Amino acid sequence: MKKERIITAIIVALLTGVVVYYASSPENGILNNSDVSSNEHIATKSDKPEIDSTNLSDYEVLSSYSSSSAGGHRETEIDVAVYSKQHSEELYKRIEDEHNRLNGEPDTLKINLYHSDTEFTNGTKPYAVIYIDYINDIREIAVAFF
Repeated sequence: MKKERIITAIIVALLTGVVVYYASSPENGILNNSDVSSNEHIATKSDKPEIDSTNLSDYEVLSSYSSSSAGGHRETEIDVAVYSKQHSEELYKRIEDEHNRLNGEPDTLKINLYHSDTEFTNGTKPYAVIYIDYINDIREIAVAFF
């Protein structure tokens, strides 16, 4: 009897976690982040506002990895989804500057650029890679043609 209660409690806890995870997933459109005043607000799809493209960010940092060697050399690699229709040196410089403002300037910075977060998630190769070596003052942009 005691084992049955424990097993039932575990199953209920797991199912609750799955429901909360599903409800908070942005791709499901159930949680409306623009209306969230607390973590308790769950919006219906009819509550979802129309997307105003003028308020969307030009890019989103999807992941970041930094490593340091014994000699103090710090390398950083970031994956970025670029949503702006205009891909320019100015946009890439803004991405670099924002990273360095938040995390400090590494010795080398590699920025992998994707057209969307879906491309990154699906393992698609980046459409461009920007490599910056601050120590040797090297800046390279490799664009993939596929």
